[in-house]
Amino acid sequence: MILVYGGAFNPPTLAHQQIITHIQLMYPDDHVMVVPVGNDYQKSSLIDFFHRYHMCHLAFEGVEISKIEHEQPYRGTLHLLKKIEKEKQEEVGFIIGADQLETFTSWINYETLIQEHKCLIVSREGSSLTKHTPLLQQFKEYTIIDLDYPMSSTQIRNHISKHIEDMNPNVYAYIEMHALYKE
Repeated sequence: MILVYGGAFNPPTLAHQQIITHIQLMYPDDHVMVVPVGNDYQKSSLIDFFHRYHMCHLAFEGVEISKIEHEQPYRGTLHLLKKIEKEKQEEVGFIIGADQLETFTSWINYETLIQEHKCLIVSREGSSLTKHTPLLQQFKEYTIIDLDYPMSSTQIRNHISKHIEDMNPNVYAYIEMHALYKE
């Protein structure tokens, strides 16, 4: 199975690395694919795909980093998974942070997504899974990954110099070299 870990990765953090490492240990026969969102994804403070893609390569050694979201207009996670499934001829699941459950019902075709694809949900500080029980009961298959790293890309972006220890040193060097996320 291919486990797709999509996100802004704006910037990729040690928390992202820890999630990938943990999932690779839990599912050694599966393949993790990191998919940074393209530039047309509507998210504030999103730096250019080129930089996020290259930082992902620096942060996630030995993991496939896909350009698929950069090469096509954003159409939602279901469309992404179907495209990967068709190209790779392999079953595909997806990885999300528990905080994503807050807005999950606004995702494009979320009902079909949760009925057709396995989901790994990574616990996040401040995200209560209990309040999402009715939604979780609709999932075909999901697993809760109890791994809480109390840091977010937003916190890092807002105060880059205070969060050097929350990033891969190569990612931090890249940020400095390209003068990204200036405070």
